[in-house]
Amino acid sequence: MSSLIRGIAIVILLVSMGAYATQQAIPPKNVDKAPTEAISLKEGLSYIVLKAGSGKIAKKQYIKNLSTAWTSSDGKTQFNSEEDGIDVSDPDSLKTMVPGLARALQLTPIGEKRRWWIDSKWMQPGWGGMVIDNYTVDIEVLDELDPLPAPVNVAKAPTNATTTPTGLQFLMLKQGKNTKKPGPADIVKVHYSGWTTDGKMFDSTILRERPIEFPLNRVIKGWTEGLHFMSVGDKYRFWIPNKLAYGPTPRAGAPKGDLVFDIELFEIKAATE
Repeated sequence: MSSLIRGIAIVILLVSMGAYATQQAIPPKNVDKAPTEAISLKEGLSYIVLKAGSGKIAKKQYIKNLSTAWTSSDGKTQFNSEEDGIDVSDPDSLKTMVPGLARALQLTPIGEKRRWWIDSKWMQPGWGGMVIDNYTVDIEVLDELDPLPAPVNVAKAPTNATTTPTGLQFLMLKQGKNTKKPGPADIVKVHYSGWTTDGKMFDSTILRERPIEFPLNRVIKGWTEGLHFMSVGDKYRFWIPNKLAYGPTPRAGAPKGDLVFDIELFEIKAATE
């Protein structure tokens, strides 16, 4: 769970997490600064091509990629594609936190691998716990992806949805065969997709083709409350009011307003695990 650009699952869904150790990758010899042959851009970015691609720039909302990054001053690995695996990133969401990284993703052609040197001012404001420094990032763009279509009832919960006293609304989409429900601090493993109520998808583990695990007491209030109704194997749709999501002034990168999530619960672990 160390990637800076693993969608926005960690940055957005998790409210507060401790530091996670990142598996260190051998830094390139030119990690400290761009070589003379690097191509420099006016945005404060430079790059060299490590593997030529198609020349086609991704135009769809999501970019499927492998990315490994080091802080240029010390060569420490900040995220590692060998550990984190394939990522699916939305540059428009990333640019509010790390505009230089978002730009590097957008400018790397599909099938190409580039090494980027990004000035620290283009890696800000970042987010809590992020190391602010110049960054050296290897990015390989694998493909471009469209978002998943929004549910037909994304704008408003149907009349048969359950409403809790807090204003959370939910509807069961699929019932599992298990009755176990998560406790307040349990770790859950889920697939999820999230949309704003105007139908814009802002993240999905489905596109990344792997579920995510996190402690239930470290997520937005709507998730903490909602997952307690679910059993393993269930799939629910939640309509989460703004006050149970990110509030009137969400932090950089977080979606605004009321949100809709489809969540499927696969596994529950005790917090001690």
